[in-house]
Amino acid sequence: MAVKTAELTPIATSKPKAVVKAEAMSDSALAFRKAFEAVNLGVTPSAPEQLIGLTIDGAKEERRIVRWLERAPTEGLCKVFFGGYGTGKSHHLQLVKATALRDGWVTAFVEFDPKAADPAKPQLVYRELMLGLEFPTRVDGSQVRDFFGLVKEVRDHWAEVRSGKLLKSSPWFSETFRILQNFAHSEDDEYRQAMGWLPAFSRDASALKRFARSSGISPKVLPKMPISKETAEIYVFHLVVLNEVCRSLGYKGLALILDEAEHVRGYNVRRKERANNLFDLLARAAHAPVPRDAPPARNDHELRIPEFWKTGPHFALFVGLTEGDTFVDPDLPLRDACVFLHDDNDRIMLKPPQPAAYRGWCDEFFQQCARHLGPLPVLGEPDERARIVAVLGDAFSELAPAERVLRIWIKLATLAPAILMCGRVVAVDVLVAELKAACDAATGLHFPWDS
Repeated sequence: MAVKTAELTPIATSKPKAVVKAEAMSDSALAFRKAFEAVNLGVTPSAPEQLIGLTIDGAKEERRIVRWLERAPTEGLCKVFFGGYGTGKSHHLQLVKATALRDGWVTAFVEFDPKAADPAKPQLVYRELMLGLEFPTRVDGSQVRDFFGLVKEVRDHWAEVRSGKLLKSSPWFSETFRILQNFAHSEDDEYRQAMGWLPAFSRDASALKRFARSSGISPKVLPKMPISKETAEIYVFHLVVLNEVCRSLGYKGLALILDEAEHVRGYNVRRKERANNLFDLLARAAHAPVPRDAPPARNDHELRIPEFWKTGPHFALFVGLTEGDTFVDPDLPLRDACVFLHDDNDRIMLKPPQPAAYRGWCDEFFQQCARHLGPLPVLGEPDERARIVAVLGDAFSELAPAERVLRIWIKLATLAPAILMCGRVVAVDVLVAELKAACDAATGLHFPWDS
C-alpha cells in the first residue's frame, strides 16, 4: 500500500553502546578451568600439569611412576591397578600416560570393549593400540601426531631403525618399510592405504602389493595379517617390534595402558582362554624373562615368530582391573589368580586417601579455584575456606575407608566453587549449610524424603 512521506514518523538514529570485551583468561586460568569442568563431570583432565596437580598426592604418585619407568628397560614393568568403582583406576592410568609422555615414552591407551577392543580378538586390541599411539614432544618442540607421522620419522631415520634385531626378524615391519622407501611420503590415498596395512591389519593389502610389484619386489614377501582368534602371539610380537622402533628413534620406549581388563570375566570358557592367552603374552613381554618358565600356549598359525618372551623385557605395561573375586582363594598362586602378575610388587591396590590428605587437597584445590575461577572471595579468605574444608573433611572422616568412593568426594569438593560461580552472592554460612546437606546425603545421614 502506498504511504505518503509526510505521514511517516522519523526514528532517531540508534547509537548502541559498544560491547565491552571481557578480559581474556590467562593460559593457566584457561587450563585450570578446563580441568575443573572435567573433574566436575567426573572426567579425567587431559592436560598433564592439571592432571597431576588435581590428583591427591599427585606429585608423590608422579615420582613413583617415574621410578618405575626408569627401571623398566632392565627390570621390566607391569603394574596392575586394582580397585572398585570410583577408586581412581582410570584416573591413575591417565596419570601414568601423562607422566610417561612427559618422560619421553610413546604411549598407547585402550579401554577394553566387547565390540571395539575385545581381548578375545587380539587383532582388534592391536588395531586400537596402534591407532591410539601418542608421542612425547621433543626438545625442539616437534611432535609426531599419529602412525602416519611415525612412518615419516622411521623413513627419515631408516639407517638407525633398520639395524634393529627384532625389526629384521619381522617381515611385517621390515618388508612394509622396505617397500614404502621406494615412494614419496605423501597424503596420496593409495600411499595411505598401503601404509595403513600395518596398524589396521587390513586383510586387503592390495595397495602395498601393487607398490611392491612396481618396485620389483615379490608381494609374497608380505606374510598374512591373520584375523583368526588364536593370533595373540603375532600381535604382541608386533608391539615388541614397535617398542624397538621407538627406542631406535630416541624415545625411551613404548608404554601400553589397558583399562577395563575385567571385561574378560563375562565370556564363555573358550573366549576367556583366548583373552588370557593375550594377557599372558603381554605380561611376558613386559616382564623380565622367568628362568625355566613354562612356554606360553601356542597360537593357531603357521608363521615363524621369534620367542620374544625369552629376550625381554620389552615394552612397559599398565592395567586397570576391578578386583572382584580375583584374590578370594588365598591358596591360589598369584599368577593363576591374575596372569598379569609375576610377583606381588606388580599388584597396586588402590585405597582412598587418609582424611588429612583429602583435607589438604581440598584446601589447595579451593585456593586454585580462587586464583583462576575468581573472583571467589569466600574461597580466597583463609578462615572462611577452612570452614568449608572442615565440612568436607569431617564428613569424609566419618565414613569407613571402604565406603569412601573417591569420585564422589572429588565431585562434592567441586560443588563449593560451582555454587559460587553461579553469579549470586553466597555467604559462607549459607555455603557451609548447603555443603553439609550434600555431604549428609552422600554419607546416608540424610535422604530427600527425610524432610
